[in-house]
Amino acid sequence: MKTIFFVTILLLQFTLTAQNPERNSLCEDILSSRMEFLVDGSFNSEKALERHLSRLKECGLDDYDVQFFSNMNYMSGILRKLTQVKPIERLLYGDLLKQLESAMATERYQKLKSDTLKSEELGERVGTEQTWKKDKFLFEELGASQRIIEAVGSYLRENPNNQKTYREILEFIQKN
Repeated sequence: MKTIFFVTILLLQFTLTAQNPERNSLCEDILSSRMEFLVDGSFNSEKALERHLSRLKECGLDDYDVQFFSNMNYMSGILRKLTQVKPIERLLYGDLLKQLESAMATERYQKLKSDTLKSEELGERVGTEQTWKKDKFLFEELGASQRIIEAVGSYLRENPNNQKTYREILEFIQKN
């Protein structure tokens, strides 16, 4: 019975690895490599940091995560923490990913990411009277004031053939 279980686990692991061997091996290669940019002088701007952090997309980070953690002040705090345990020239991407995953697991980060992505999605969406009831809920969930919610609803009622995104509607309301 133990042998069948062991063989089943091995086959499952082999199957999963075979389905996407490049990603697994590429991610492992990245995690085991040193963060040379910390000591070679290329750690000089948030754009450079973003470029280096984007390597971790192979290991599960998405565009939002990379952009969020590409803040020099935030990264300096993480690096201070990491260099208390290991010299900077020996830091691996794996060390960094552990810290980032720890931060990403917090309720605060999850809420901020969720709200930001919802806000971006809402900003790109064309507002219509037909979708307003659902969209209004998102505005409320994101903490928009009642004044703004009423102004957007009023705008949509007055413009039944609206083609503007909510971002454009909000800009229009702000100007008028």
